[in-house]
Amino acid sequence: MTAVTVPKAQQLLTTQQLLTDVLHRYGSVDAFLSRLRGALDAPTIELPNISPDELAPEGSGRHRRPDMG
Repeated sequence: MTAVTVPKAQQLLTTQQLLTDVLHRYGSVDAFLSRLRGALDAPTIELPNISPDELAPEGSGRHRRPDMG
């Protein structure tokens, strides 16, 4: 992967736009950070392990190709 170099003036504009968007949506940087922390600290939903035997057989289901039966 190649790093992209962004000119300093464009970085500043991008930072200003981000700050403007955050203030417009959330009212303050603190409100944005609180919401971000809440989203990151939310519990993770763990899905059960499903063995291949429990999966539907190939060729069944409503999204199968019409020419496959």
